[in-house]
Amino acid sequence: MSHPVKIAIFFTTLALFLLPHSGWAQSARAKVAYRNSSGTERSERGDVLSHSCRGLVMKRRGGQKTIAEDDLISVTYSKLPNGYVAAMELFQTGGYYEAIDALLEILPEVEKKKSLSWAKQEIYFHASEAAYRVGDYAAAAEYAKTLSSKIADTRYRPQLELRSAGDLLAAGKYKEALAAYGKTSSGGPKKYSASFVLAGAVGKVRTHLHAGNLESAMSAVKAAEALVKKPEGKDLVAAWKARTLVAQKKFADAANQLSALLLKASANKRYQRQPALLAVAANGLGDIAFQKQDFEKAALEYSKTFALFGDLADLRHDVGWATWQFSLCCKRIATSTKEDDKRKVYTGRHRRMRERAAEDFQMTRGGQLARKELGMN
Repeated sequence: MSHPVKIAIFFTTLALFLLPHSGWAQSARAKVAYRNSSGTERSERGDVLSHSCRGLVMKRRGGQKTIAEDDLISVTYSKLPNGYVAAMELFQTGGYYEAIDALLEILPEVEKKKSLSWAKQEIYFHASEAAYRVGDYAAAAEYAKTLSSKIADTRYRPQLELRSAGDLLAAGKYKEALAAYGKTSSGGPKKYSASFVLAGAVGKVRTHLHAGNLESAMSAVKAAEALVKKPEGKDLVAAWKARTLVAQKKFADAANQLSALLLKASANKRYQRQPALLAVAANGLGDIAFQKQDFEKAALEYSKTFALFGDLADLRHDVGWATWQFSLCCKRIATSTKEDDKRKVYTGRHRRMRERAAEDFQMTRGGQLARKELGMN
């Protein structure tokens, strides 16, 4: 999927801060950077009236301007809560436990000052995501529930829906996962930005593939194709179509298509905004090589995913799969080699990557398989 546009908070000691937003009632002064219909970058200063799952609304002379989430580049708020920058820096650098404490300490100030009401959804979402990343799923759910109850149209609603759908998929609850992904994909652009609608659609493809429903997977691909207009989106759907061919064991056609997409994603700067394409293509090529028992080639392909995108939340399912599959490749290489040194190296890699999949990507299909092998489920 195309990762949702993140919101940048600029200030004198930090050049760039990437954060998402949501809807709220009180306006806040800000500088908003975005891409217009022709793709040209623009920026405006003014009052942000709301930022919900349907986009950002700015006050303009004689009316209002709505900017779709997919077109946003950054939002620079004039006023920040005390301690906000430090809390978000902890989150961005992986200090999740400390980030939760710091974020919650900010809440009293945010609750008191209407000019800081924009920060409320930031605090609850990032607290939820931080708890999720350290495996405290009960706390993550509680923060998400609080956010949804306080701001029903929160800009984070599609992210939370997709996260829940992914959890159901990882648990093997395919029927429930399909319904959850469908909740995000069925609303169309009037409900969510195109990137989220597409994420829900390809989530249904992924679910059908995991469930082994190949005919349904191809039908879901066709449904996703009907939703996209931008080249990046079309290529991502094409990658999932090729992944369906992999499941059908049509390896030659799938490999040609995935190789072309991987090259395209690697060479074109435009795809820096959609690293999911590279991850989906690399994992597909890894799956082909794995099924052909070319484990060294498979390991190389999987490494392109986990080495590049391990810290991106929206790619956790792709990275979890690549990490688990890489560990299996190492295990197969270790058991087949006659060289003692090589066996020791790959046995160590197998164990490390299996543990990483189980611990860091628990709520993914790859993580669940790793945990099952380790007796952790």
